[in-house]
Amino acid sequence: MNNQIEIRILQIIEEIAMTSVSLDDLLLDANLIDSISAVDLALRIEDEFHCAIPPQEITEHMKSARTLSSYVQQQH
Repeated sequence: MNNQIEIRILQIIEEIAMTSVSLDDLLLDANLIDSISAVDLALRIEDEFHCAIPPQEITEHMKSARTLSSYVQQQH
């Protein structure tokens, strides 16, 4: 299940960023996503995994696809 979550999160991020992304790419620091894209990503994660990310925690959990995947897995 962990691998499936990571793969799906990577797919969602790549759709939003419109570029290929690895698990450990720093999404915000490398400007792969901006604040508007981060909100879009949070909404997509909530829709797909039924897992809300509190607005004040978006930057913490969206450091990379791996940190986002870990957060989603912890919520299930």
